[in-house]
Amino acid sequence: MQDTSLNGLTKDNKIKKKREYGIDKYVGIYKANYENKTKEETIFGGTTLDRKNGNIIKLKIKVKKESGNIKIISNEGTESEVLINDTGDIEKTVNVKGKNYFLKVKVTNFTGNVKIVVAE
Repeated sequence: MQDTSLNGLTKDNKIKKKREYGIDKYVGIYKANYENKTKEETIFGGTTLDRKNGNIIKLKIKVKKESGNIKIISNEGTESEVLINDTGDIEKTVNVKGKNYFLKVKVTNFTGNVKIVVAE
């Protein structure tokens, strides 16, 4: 919890690898190569998204696992969904209007690669 900033996102200096935001902190690109790492990072999201052109975000996530455990978790309001639990890829569209939204990476002794692209 100490790695999380006031708005719920893990601070840049505590992130495993490279995160680039897009037009806001709900969208962007995250790439990481983990080597036997255990941690939880909140990569994208926030508590109040209100865009003029809509509050839809599009997720593209790819995980290649060598060993250990990984979960990519989408927290929408009070609901939590594991998008990837192990290895693989997923594409999903989310409407975040009127609720909190956070995308998390949770790894336990994980070695592998993660690429997350979140677009508006």
